[in-house]
Amino acid sequence: MQAHETPEDLNRSHVRPERVDRRLGDDALALKVELDKRSRQLERSEARFRDIIERNPDAQIVIDPDGMIRFANAAAARLFNLSCEELAGTQFGFPVIAGETTEVDLLANGAPRVAEMRVVLSEWEGSTAYIASLRDITERKRAEEGARRLIRAQAARAAAEELAKENAALYRAAQLANQRKADFLAVVSHDLRTPLTAILGYADLLDMGVPEPIPDASKERVGRIRTSAKHLLYLLNELLAFARLESSHEQPQMQDVDLVALTRDVAAVMEPLAAERQLELRVPLSPEAVTIRTDPDKLRQIALNLVGNAVKYTRSGEVCLMVHPCDDDRVELEVSDTGDGIAEQHLSRIFDPFWQVDATQRSHGGGTGLGLSVVKHLVGLLGGTVKVRSTVGSGSTFTVTLPARPNEAAAELI
Repeated sequence: MQAHETPEDLNRSHVRPERVDRRLGDDALALKVELDKRSRQLERSEARFRDIIERNPDAQIVIDPDGMIRFANAAAARLFNLSCEELAGTQFGFPVIAGETTEVDLLANGAPRVAEMRVVLSEWEGSTAYIASLRDITERKRAEEGARRLIRAQAARAAAEELAKENAALYRAAQLANQRKADFLAVVSHDLRTPLTAILGYADLLDMGVPEPIPDASKERVGRIRTSAKHLLYLLNELLAFARLESSHEQPQMQDVDLVALTRDVAAVMEPLAAERQLELRVPLSPEAVTIRTDPDKLRQIALNLVGNAVKYTRSGEVCLMVHPCDDDRVELEVSDTGDGIAEQHLSRIFDPFWQVDATQRSHGGGTGLGLSVVKHLVGLLGGTVKVRSTVGSGSTFTVTLPARPNEAAAELI
């Protein structure tokens, strides 16, 4: 203390302790109120998040960076056949990588299960955590395996009936080819149809403005997505039609059919495609009905495949669809075009499955190479024949000859 300072001077030069305490108390109270408010907001947010996870029909498991389970919903308890309390605090046991989808094998109560797992990086109770979503796909996998076994069995039976006439080397080669084909078709039936359905569905939702309207430029792109998806669906249906024919499940359902009316229907369906390619689709038909006994659905598929094939491979000119009644109780369905034609050395192979004169067509929307193979199978089921005449540079003509009144008992045995 300096000699010239008095106690009164000291009191005037320093803040009184009671004022400091009062001000600090007010600030602390305000801070406490704000902290309580944010804590309640955080608790409500976490409660909503927890409720969403708990109600999710898929198994939801929260895992800390050390692999320890911190939370599991009721669906997870059912999947692992353990209570939520039993799961919490145990090691998850599977590697978790954010952003990846994997399949994991489980053993629940001694029974093997398969789950599809998706992992995202998030937070849980203020700390970094992984949230693993597991969907039980055991029944789907069993169905896929059952389909593969069925197709393998069908392919093996068909191969056995035909390879009994061949030597052992040809038998082994054909058996391997049939197995690969069976596996391929089984994968196509599931792995393409499922995502394709989702693509078409979401494209429709976007076009309808769900969840929100999109610009006109984006609508055009959504339209392209839908067009490409429908083309993929066409290719998939072509593959599956071929698979059904190969498995001998297709049987003709005979009834009286007006061939002229059926041909007009086919022309109406194919006219837009021909117009799009600036081709003339001519259909010079008689006004009188031409009634035959056949399977209308299979005959319509034959005509659609032939006309579609002609339109696809004709660059300019026309495609002509005609019906010719014959004198000996037969009828002819003829499809001609002004396309590039087919070289003579290729004519013997055009009805082979998956074969195309120009294999590069597949990369330009040219199809699978199964259209004519399906035509040959269907014509055979209806008791008829199919022939082709073609000259390079002058187009091609396909002629399907069918009996007007087939022996139905014999047709069912084909």
